[in-house]
Amino acid sequence: MKEEKGEMKRWSDTLDVSRGTTFAGFGFSMAAKALRERLIAGETVDLKAVGFTPQPKVVTVALSYAGRDTIRMSGATIAADHFIVHPKIPAIAKLFVKVPDAHIWLTTPPAGFLRYEGALAEPGDQLVRDRSAAGWAERSREAGRDERQK
Repeated sequence: MKEEKGEMKRWSDTLDVSRGTTFAGFGFSMAAKALRERLIAGETVDLKAVGFTPQPKVVTVALSYAGRDTIRMSGATIAADHFIVHPKIPAIAKLFVKVPDAHIWLTTPPAGFLRYEGALAEPGDQLVRDRSAAGWAERSREAGRDERQK
């Protein structure tokens, strides 16, 4: 259900999804963790994503490794593996729908979630950056420091 131009729109559809190969949202972090060794070795893995345009659709995405990054969190620099979720949109659909890549950072093994950047539900949604609890602690300390400086 979605509000569009002041009206509530509803869709009912049966999607062809497969256990272990079809994901949405945070599920891709779990997929990256499970496929980490293959991805770091250079393999690109095709998976399915449930997306909203605004109707629910299943689209193929390519999950790949983008390299080792360092991320500053909670006053420390953390080594992180960077993964990209790239939607494979048919050429004709690209004329109407712009779907940005999503980016996921996991800590080095044992893997833990660090950061996600991408749209939340629909391709046109504002890109968000979600960080782990460590990131929330860092922002809380920064806010406290800002208050003390006033």
